[in-house]
Amino acid sequence: MEIDKEVCRRLYDYLCKTIGSEEVVNIRRRFYASVDYFTERSDYTLITSGSRSEGLEMGSDLDIMWLFKNVHISEEKTEDSFLIPNNIVMDTDECKPCFSQLKGHSCHFDTVLNWVLTPHGHELRLESGRMRYLLLSITRLFRPFNSHGPCVSDETNLGLCDLTVCLRCPVWINQVQPWIKRERYWPSTYLVSHICSYGILFVPIGSKDSPNEHLEWRISFSVAEKLMIFSFTHTQFLCYALMKLLLKKVIDKNQQYKGLLCSYFMKTVMFWVSEESHPSIWRPENIWPCFMKCLKRLVYCITYRYLPHYFIIENNLFECRFNQQHSDFLKFLKYLLSRGIYMFRNCYALSDFFYNAPLVAIMSEIEIVCCKLKAISLQISRPLILVFGVFTMFYSPVRQLSRGQLFITRFLKIASKDFMPFIVFAEFCQLVGKSMNIHTNCPNKLRYQLTKQYLPYLYIGLCGDAVSGWMYLATYYYCIGKYKVSLQLINHALRECTNDKLFYVNHKLTANRFSEFVKDGIRQKIWKLRHLYKNHVIHEISFYYNSRVIPPELDVQFTTGTYIPPLVYIQFLRFLCLYRLHEEFQCEQAIHDLLLSIDCQHFNCNESVFGEAYKCLAVAFAIYGKTEKARYYFDAYDLYKERWKDLYF
Repeated sequence: MEIDKEVCRRLYDYLCKTIGSEEVVNIRRRFYASVDYFTERSDYTLITSGSRSEGLEMGSDLDIMWLFKNVHISEEKTEDSFLIPNNIVMDTDECKPCFSQLKGHSCHFDTVLNWVLTPHGHELRLESGRMRYLLLSITRLFRPFNSHGPCVSDETNLGLCDLTVCLRCPVWINQVQPWIKRERYWPSTYLVSHICSYGILFVPIGSKDSPNEHLEWRISFSVAEKLMIFSFTHTQFLCYALMKLLLKKVIDKNQQYKGLLCSYFMKTVMFWVSEESHPSIWRPENIWPCFMKCLKRLVYCITYRYLPHYFIIENNLFECRFNQQHSDFLKFLKYLLSRGIYMFRNCYALSDFFYNAPLVAIMSEIEIVCCKLKAISLQISRPLILVFGVFTMFYSPVRQLSRGQLFITRFLKIASKDFMPFIVFAEFCQLVGKSMNIHTNCPNKLRYQLTKQYLPYLYIGLCGDAVSGWMYLATYYYCIGKYKVSLQLINHALRECTNDKLFYVNHKLTANRFSEFVKDGIRQKIWKLRHLYKNHVIHEISFYYNSRVIPPELDVQFTTGTYIPPLVYIQFLRFLCLYRLHEEFQCEQAIHDLLLSIDCQHFNCNESVFGEAYKCLAVAFAIYGKTEKARYYFDAYDLYKERWKDLYF
């Protein structure tokens, strides 16, 4: 079914609103690029990958690769390679394309490598199965992670987080050399050179039908793929988004065919079509024909059960993929092709397009600002807090402090006017500040030194949003007994909790929520995005195992993720301060306000937070001497804790 250029243009504009405009997509990418930059260390680094880091926000998982930088991988042995610590040599002789065994060839191996190296004949091999088991064992100490391919996955109702270990070979190996020489329209020669200069990665998973599966590692091109998607035009990117929507919201909705395809197949098809197509076709008024071209290529590949890996064409991704359901699945896909654009008629993400297509209008300047603020806010997600919360458990407060100094050095090094690194920097500084151990008994001189070292990080964290930074600082002053100072900070935060704010859980910030004063400032370019974010975005209050700047009344030391609605936490800490100041009458009012804050829809839309909200209320009643009410709300807390037990140990 053909559609004209006008409908294509409306579809493009609609997708810019729902999937993300070019500016919004760039904001998402810069956020995760900043995360990668600030977490890089000499011994390891975290690499964000997958849809989120590519700029797509479609409820997809957060993929993080833990790269061990002190492992040296080479393609062949050399005369002096044995003298290199942690040296590993590839062995692809008995492996399928895109897989390799890794042989230990060094005079010294670190503890972790020693644990995963296993004898194989007269040599040592790096065992991928043992590496996955090690990662799973560590993460299961804190959360109910499950094995999922090369990753361990935190599969909860609150989001999906995939974490894997990877190793890097800094050269472009012989197996992938033919990719460089292929004739193509895309990617550019410069990008090909840039990709090759990074090298390749290895992730711990072997070929399923190999007798040595437990010893094999898959060659991964995650970094290369991310760079190539960054080079897409926005029309290409939206076609990629449509391919993923087709998979998640159309194909997988049919239980008979769910799981036959995966996102990586869609990405591979996009790469092949992009390589073979002239760049001039990727225009907004041509978006639907471009998408149909990709879909037809997918159907063609399924017909012949052959989809070559984009980098290593000898690896057929569809090998043994469609055995019994092949003909039925083909009929289903051809039926979708025959429906044209109406294949998305029942897709929620596009449903409004079919009813309001003529009404899709260009966004106003203020609406664009709202979309940018929302895009930034959504990236500071629970999975991200979870991952970095878990990683902080391996650091003592002293090592946390050294990480903070590293963050500052990195931030000063780029001295960027870009807003995104600043937001990530502020969030990481909050993590460091919250690790200050203020509950230990130590001499006043040492306590003063700790405060002098850690407190600046909490002050930097004030720039992260409108409320949570102030509340962490107020918590610090409460914990050291300065209740009046804490109360002043609490009252300031309370004044910021208004309905014109964007609370990231419910994503509600529209142009009509801004005051006329703010709107005029946006139109006249007075307000920078940094100022708007600081004054109009509110995050959840989050604590994790290594958080030490917490009220002692809240026993959250045995959780890896505790999330409290901001208004609830404000009223709870306000009650604690008033109680310590012996303000009896105001304490009664504070408990009443705490009850009301739990019913505030604007800040409590996620049901999982009610457990911690009820716990705050129960603790307040217990402190105030109302034991029956305290018992009632502790029971309510226990029910929610059981229901959302994936948040707890």
